[in-house]
Amino acid sequence: MYLNIKDRLKQNKGFTAIDLSIAVVIIIVFVSLIAILFFNSQVSSNNVKRNTLANKYVTDVLSAIDYIDYNSVENSNNFLNKISEYMQDKIVNNNLSIKINDYSIETTKPYNMNIIVENYNEKIGNQNKEDFVKEITVIIKYKKGSNGEYEDITVRRIKAREKGFKDELGIVPKISSDMVPVKYIYINNETGEGYWQVTTENDPEWFDYSSKKWANAMLKDSLISDNTGRVSVVRKYVCMDPKV
Repeated sequence: MYLNIKDRLKQNKGFTAIDLSIAVVIIIVFVSLIAILFFNSQVSSNNVKRNTLANKYVTDVLSAIDYIDYNSVENSNNFLNKISEYMQDKIVNNNLSIKINDYSIETTKPYNMNIIVENYNEKIGNQNKEDFVKEITVIIKYKKGSNGEYEDITVRRIKAREKGFKDELGIVPKISSDMVPVKYIYINNETGEGYWQVTTENDPEWFDYSSKKWANAMLKDSLISDNTGRVSVVRKYVCMDPKV
C-alpha cells in the first residue's frame, strides 16, 4: 500500500552520521585534487618563465660576443670582464653568475653561466691549421622548481677571425685595444637624426675613405650601449682621419 505524503515525511529522519562523513571525505578529496592541479600548474608556469629567461641570457651573451674582437675571446679574466660589461644589469640584479671555463655553481644565484672557448687549431688533428676559428660553448644552469634541482641549456657557436675590411683606397684603420669601432645610423637623412651603433672592424659600412666616409671609434670606457650594440650614452668619440 502506498504511503501518503504525511506518512513519508514522518518516516524521513534526515542525514545520518555516515552520510555526512562520506560527503566530507568526497569534498576533501576534490579540494585536494584541485590544490594539487593548481600547484602543478604554478610550478610548470614558473619553470617555463625560468627557461625563457635562461634562453634570453644565452642570446644576450652570444650577441655580446659578436661585438668582441676575435683575439679577446679566450678563457681569461679580460674576456670575462668584457662579457660582464654587456651583462652588467643582469649581474647587478643578483640573478646571474658568469664564469669562464668554470663548472662550479653559486647556489645563491638562480642562474649560473659557464663560457668555454676552444681554439679549433688546438683540437686533436687540427694542430697544423692556422688560428681562424674558435668554438664557444655557453652552458647556463637554472633552478627548477623548489626542490633545488638544476636544469641546464647548452649552446655552441663558432667565432671566426675578422678579416678586416679595405676600401677602394686600400686603407685599413688601426684602433687601439681600448677603443671600439662605431658607425652612425641615420633615421632621417634630411634632419641628420640617428644614433651610434657599435660595429666591427670588418664591417664594410664602418668607413669608406674613397667617398670621404671617415672611420669613427669610441673609447670603451666612454660609452654605454645595450645588447644590440646601440649606443645610448656618448662621452667621447674619435674621427679617424687618414691624414692624422
